[in-house]
Amino acid sequence: MGDGIDEVACRDATKIAQKAIAYDNGQRYEEAVYFYTEAANRMIDLLSQRKMVAIMKKTAMEYIERAEFLKRELPRLVASSQASRSPVQISLEKAEFCMIKALDLDEKRKPSEAKSLYEEAIHLCLEAVKMTGDRGMQEKLTELAKRGLEKAEALVDQVRAEEEMEMLNKLPSVPDNDEVANLRLDDRIPPACGKPSFSAPPSPAVSKKGEGLTKQEIAVLGVTSKINGRSYVPFLNVDLKEKFSFPFPFTDKDGYLSLTEKQKKRLKGWMRPSEFMEDPAIIRQIDSGTIKQTVVSDCSFVSSLTIAARYERRFGKQLVTSIIYPQNSSGQPIFNSDGKYMVKLHINGVWRKIIIDDYLPVDERMGLLCSHSQTNELWVTLLEKAYLKVMGGYDFPGSNSNIDLHALTGWIPERIAIKGEKFEADKIFDKLLTRFHSGDCIITLATGKIPDEEAKRAGLVDCHAYALLDLRKLDGKRLLMVKNPWTHLRWKGRFSENDKENWTPERRKALDYDPDAAQEKDDGVFWIEYESVIHFFDVFYVNWNPALFPFTYGIHNFWNNTSGPVKDLYTVAANPQYRLEVNNKGPAAVWILLTRHITDLADFAENKEYITVLVYKGGKKVYLPFDPKPLYDGTRINSPHYLCQMVVTEPGPNEFTLLVAQYEKTKTIYYTLRVYSSAQFHLLPIVDHYTVKKKETGEWKGKTAGGHRETFDDNPLYHLSLEECSDEHSILIDLRGPKEYSIALQDIALAVICPVSFVREGKEFYQKETGLYRSGYTVMTIDKMPAGTYSIRPSTFITGQEGPFILGMLPLLILLSLSLLIRADTFTEQLSVSRLPSGNLAARFHFEINDVPKQLSDHTYFFPLIFTELVKKYSLSELSLTLAQGNWQHARWGLPPQPSAPQGATIGAWFEGAKNESQVDHRWHHLVNALNGLFCTSLSSMHPIFTSSIGENPKGIYWKSEERSLRYGVMAEETVCTENLTPWRKLLPCKKSGLVTLLNPLRMYNSLYHSIGFNFFLHCDNKKCLNPTWKLSLDATVVFDFKATDQSLGFSFERFFGRSMEGKCLVADKSTFIYNDDYYTPSFERVANTTTKEGDRTFHAFDMKTSSNNEIVRYSSSRDIDTRLPPPSIEVDAAMLGSEASLSGTLEYGIYRGSGQSPLSASFFLVVPWYAQLQYASLNMKCRSKGKEYSGVKSKYFIPSISRKRPASIYYEFILRPDSKCTVSFKFTRAFMNMLPVGEVKPLTSKGKKIFRGFLYIIMGLSVYAEMNQVSPAQIMRYGRAAVKIVFNATVEAVAPLSHQITGQ
Repeated sequence: MGDGIDEVACRDATKIAQKAIAYDNGQRYEEAVYFYTEAANRMIDLLSQRKMVAIMKKTAMEYIERAEFLKRELPRLVASSQASRSPVQISLEKAEFCMIKALDLDEKRKPSEAKSLYEEAIHLCLEAVKMTGDRGMQEKLTELAKRGLEKAEALVDQVRAEEEMEMLNKLPSVPDNDEVANLRLDDRIPPACGKPSFSAPPSPAVSKKGEGLTKQEIAVLGVTSKINGRSYVPFLNVDLKEKFSFPFPFTDKDGYLSLTEKQKKRLKGWMRPSEFMEDPAIIRQIDSGTIKQTVVSDCSFVSSLTIAARYERRFGKQLVTSIIYPQNSSGQPIFNSDGKYMVKLHINGVWRKIIIDDYLPVDERMGLLCSHSQTNELWVTLLEKAYLKVMGGYDFPGSNSNIDLHALTGWIPERIAIKGEKFEADKIFDKLLTRFHSGDCIITLATGKIPDEEAKRAGLVDCHAYALLDLRKLDGKRLLMVKNPWTHLRWKGRFSENDKENWTPERRKALDYDPDAAQEKDDGVFWIEYESVIHFFDVFYVNWNPALFPFTYGIHNFWNNTSGPVKDLYTVAANPQYRLEVNNKGPAAVWILLTRHITDLADFAENKEYITVLVYKGGKKVYLPFDPKPLYDGTRINSPHYLCQMVVTEPGPNEFTLLVAQYEKTKTIYYTLRVYSSAQFHLLPIVDHYTVKKKETGEWKGKTAGGHRETFDDNPLYHLSLEECSDEHSILIDLRGPKEYSIALQDIALAVICPVSFVREGKEFYQKETGLYRSGYTVMTIDKMPAGTYSIRPSTFITGQEGPFILGMLPLLILLSLSLLIRADTFTEQLSVSRLPSGNLAARFHFEINDVPKQLSDHTYFFPLIFTELVKKYSLSELSLTLAQGNWQHARWGLPPQPSAPQGATIGAWFEGAKNESQVDHRWHHLVNALNGLFCTSLSSMHPIFTSSIGENPKGIYWKSEERSLRYGVMAEETVCTENLTPWRKLLPCKKSGLVTLLNPLRMYNSLYHSIGFNFFLHCDNKKCLNPTWKLSLDATVVFDFKATDQSLGFSFERFFGRSMEGKCLVADKSTFIYNDDYYTPSFERVANTTTKEGDRTFHAFDMKTSSNNEIVRYSSSRDIDTRLPPPSIEVDAAMLGSEASLSGTLEYGIYRGSGQSPLSASFFLVVPWYAQLQYASLNMKCRSKGKEYSGVKSKYFIPSISRKRPASIYYEFILRPDSKCTVSFKFTRAFMNMLPVGEVKPLTSKGKKIFRGFLYIIMGLSVYAEMNQVSPAQIMRYGRAAVKIVFNATVEAVAPLSHQITGQ
């Protein structure tokens, strides 16, 4: 036959056709039609699939023609045939035919129709019994009726379920329940009370109601159900109702098993037991002595069957015969004439269902070419066939008894190596002797490689498994009774059947052994002393009864070969790990079984996966294989099973970490980890809770290869920021480098943010290191880490070792956000304190983040993530915001610190890439709303009536394109409070340490003036601008309501700010306090790091990263203090002209400049609300210097207002000479303002309304700029240019005369 011919299916079709012919000849035409049709259909199906030779097509057509003829002539033929039969015989034949059709329908899962036919057959039989007095006929009819009744009763539940389903189908559809997740296996049944039964597996100890498999476990078991290309699903309770009766003999759809070469040479064919056996049975009386291995090389499996049978015989408890189906009501396997059997084997972590037929390979003499019982019993043969079907066929490469016995019984496999230093011969024998006779274990043993001559002389087979039938200790001798599964070839040494000297009468009687009788037949059974076993054998395979442990639980999982390194010599961070908590009161035995799932014969034959379980104390995740040192360091073996046996002596609860390990990963492995314990326990996976994972690639190169000595600080430095205030952060940092290098990590707390509870507990986090340098990999874990910013410095041990490394960050988020800050940008903080001309003390906080790459990513560094999102969402090239309370008094305080902020709120934004002004307005609208929410303001009314489209120039010099649009908005009435300060502080890398901690809200809001704000833009260090970077500055200015005019005034942070500086912002590249010494002579508690003089000013700079003294400056002069104010260098004022009755007014701005050396470039900008209607024809600017008028205007730009949509905007660029005054004036209509609806923008009668808002930009020299910013020129050179912005407001009062002077503000 061809290669694709299905011999089994062809034979079955032929047998069905033979039945049809037999019925046809017997004049039972209805049955003949039925079987002719069935045979033809099967043949046609096989022919269409090319699984039957083409010549059979003619035969199939003949069967069809015969069936069609019989159908046409059926009434006549039936009447003719029944004429010669008795009514009883006719009823019997009809009943038999009903049974045939019912069995067919039953197999096709049509329970209702099958049940009806069974009932019809029962009725026919009962009626026929009444019609006959023939005893034999009555028994035949009664037996057939009983069979039909059993079948019908078995279908009752299915019919009811079918009826219920039909009713449900008529109801409206509802969502399906996920029943798969509730799948239960035998080993997940909740525990029963009392002593565990012998055969039932113990229950889980995890205290979960209705414990079931997880979806991942179901997926794992699903993947490993496919073994050697065939599916073997987990055995469920529903499988106990498996169908075993068929109208035709059952044939396994998987076909015949593959054969060994010896089998192929001697094979006559495949036959069912009924074809070559007389009175076959599954089992009559179990006996290990009747088991015989033939030409299949499965000695370990046959040895396993042997000792299992011996166990059943000794203890009277089913061990392997209970896993064969079908069974009778007593649980004994029974012979099935329909040829179908089911075997339950413990494979790949669970009990699984294996379906086989009863076709067996036989030779010419009708002898079985497979293992069998020598008493016409099938249990050995069927178990072997089922097991070898899973293992790929009779050409099985071989196994060991641990694996085989675990599959047959589910008992716990232990491998005890005889050769080796750890083998304790006396202790092992005593344990096995005691436990064997208690029925706690079953044992096999195996030889290793033995030279041929030695093996022949000893009567042993090398690399061969033997069954251990008995152990005895007699007269100081330790003896083992062993069986060769071949049932011949026995031991020839001491205590063999030929050893006359050692077999004394006393020993013969004690062991019930007659060596003389044994000489007559070699059955492979022999006695051997323990010392000879130790010499010739390699290993004991012991399988332990799981009922010894009241508590057990297993987890099914997988380990991806792409997870972690190929070998876990350096790190085990990616290895599967589990937390085991044992709640023992006294000593407890805890066994851990790791079972690797096998899905391919090649994997089984050449197992290259070496697995083990390592046990650590503590129950926490382990990252390095030998730090901490494992309690149990298992040897990696290439067996599917590894067993770790622990004894827990300390009273519980005791916590352990179970770690699955391999020698070298070659592919993804699926496994089951099961724990057996004499005490209650909990077993759970150690879940990787680190939800944010970041990885940075770096290198040690040149100077940065600093090593661990004095050049350690030259190693690369990375920054990590933990946001929000909490001490519950957990973080893991790992470093991977060349395995030839010894590497380590140092983690230094740069900005420890300590909540009150954290401080109260007396905990401080300063520094942590990984400790010893390790080859290629090291790791650091930190728990309860407070919020703040930290530095991480990877290093090698030896200076100058260059090479790449990977730095990984895995933070655990507990209701907090986390961002990884890698050292690319810079952060500086500065506090400047100076005495103003009025004598008031002013403080200016300036925080700056520089060198932020232009291509912002979601993983921003110091640069706040919110700005990254704003830039991307609204296409911003620059954004500024100021919030101020109070007016800057130019006449009394001089020029304002930069950037200057007017009272209320301002927002300026440059947009890029907008197609039209409408799109810019849309972006502006949403940007204002976003900032309104971020900073807890009420700026939503800013747009559109307080928004202008011209205003500040961009700060950066990067912009070469004019394709950008500005929106500038003002809100003079906006108040500033704590709700604004808090989100502003959150933009800083150091939120709870460093200079920002001096910002005391109580002192700040009781001041004469205070402002906060930010400005970010792209910046270049040179004109080529090849690598533009983002710059972000955050500024806060406070003018305090007390003067430095008292004698012996003590100055300290505590007195000035009402608090001391809390900690140091170690993440800052610079943290500087600058005192501007101009009019008074203070004394200093410590020497300044640098002192710079500029004219009559002296700048004292102190490095706050190295200072811990909050008492830095003290005024101690006892002389009178000069309180005369120097004249301001630049001043702006405003005057409103006109009478109270006038419907219009004139607003005039005066810009004054005192003495100087050269002209200054200036820009004047003013926003006029739409309801103050400006008369454009009256708009004018005039400049005079030293009494002479000059033409100072370079350009003029004006945008008219639109009612209720936008304000008017005035913009002048001009030259401001020394000793000059420039005046900007215009007329506006006042009457319209009084007619506005109440609540819109009508001026308040008590305070008036600040309606004219503007600023003056002056481009000036660095010395003037330094003066206004209270810093030294050297410190502001990198800003690229010096500019001062003077802001001002003008107030219109409803009841005041129009002619009055308004101070520029």
